[in-house]
Amino acid sequence: MRRKQKPAGSDPGGLFVGQPLCALDSIALTNRGRATLTGFGIDLESLDKKRRPLCRPCLDWSMRRHHLAGSVSAALVDRFVALGWMTRANDSRIIRV
Repeated sequence: MRRKQKPAGSDPGGLFVGQPLCALDSIALTNRGRATLTGFGIDLESLDKKRRPLCRPCLDWSMRRHHLAGSVSAALVDRFVALGWMTRANDSRIIRV
């Protein structure tokens, strides 16, 4: 597998992963994914204890493409907001990057 190059002008302090965090044949975190997310500040131990699945596919009804859903994706958005990389619009599902 060829590694992806970092995008030009990307923030060196940002999250960039050149290898999959989820197994390609199923929706489950790889060992590398667990380590990367933990290092990024995601508390996987507490997410493992919740009823909500860590990872699951979700079909976007407008784009007809799957994206990552579950407690990991929600924790990532929360972390991005905490870092100031995203903001949430009040009383909406809109997220500004």
